[in-house]
Amino acid sequence: MLIVTNSIKKNLLAILTTTLLLHLVGCKDLENCSSDETSFVKVKFRITTQQADGSTRVQDERNPFDSVEMIGALSQEPQDSLKNEGGFKLPLNPNADATTFVFHRTGSQPDTLTFFYERALFLASPQCGARQYYTLLSAETTFRDVNILNPKLKRRTEQADVEIFLQ
Repeated sequence: MLIVTNSIKKNLLAILTTTLLLHLVGCKDLENCSSDETSFVKVKFRITTQQADGSTRVQDERNPFDSVEMIGALSQEPQDSLKNEGGFKLPLNPNADATTFVFHRTGSQPDTLTFFYERALFLASPQCGARQYYTLLSAETTFRDVNILNPKLKRRTEQADVEIFLQ
């Protein structure tokens, strides 16, 4: 006759539970931790011209600036992957709700652009860790105008998040 005590039952249950969990975790595929969010704002420079028929023509403008100063950004270098197409990828400060950029060009007063944004911290998974999402709320600028095209910052093709109108 087999006598099973409460102590043996608890140990047996713990062993079975641990074995089952290890089996499930061992069979799980490695999680894909790639991310679509970014802390860079893709900006594109635009100009508008009045046509003879009274319509307005909008066109891309090559980057006319000698340098960009970043106030409050952790990185002090814009990514120039859009530079040849008339823009920059500008880094936002992950520890603040606003980042200011000063654009310098020879023979002109500097222009400023401040992005105000919301940050949301999200735990993707224990394996992948935390992620921070950025949503552009508004912008203040000395440029003629600024238009936020994509407020939720994501890695995309080279589509701009913001267009800056120079004239």
